[in-house]
Amino acid sequence: MNHKKSKSTRDYSAMFENFDIKNAHLLTPSESALFQIRFERAIFEDQILESVKTARKANVSWRKIGIAMGVSAQAVHRKYSPLI
Repeated sequence: MNHKKSKSTRDYSAMFENFDIKNAHLLTPSESALFQIRFERAIFEDQILESVKTARKANVSWRKIGIAMGVSAQAVHRKYSPLI
């Protein structure tokens, strides 16, 4: 299964700034809820990244960060090490 990368808050900002009414359509309540959740997830991902950066600057191990996030040290390292 090929998963698309989640949008970042920057991606959403650009999308809103470049909004073209000609391409707009009304969303159903369920579509609107999903869009809102995707946006909130982007905000949470930004917050998690900042927390991981802060933890690493404080010399917290990848193992402890992984435990705090409920994933393995390898998983958290693979996802966040290129971003910090």
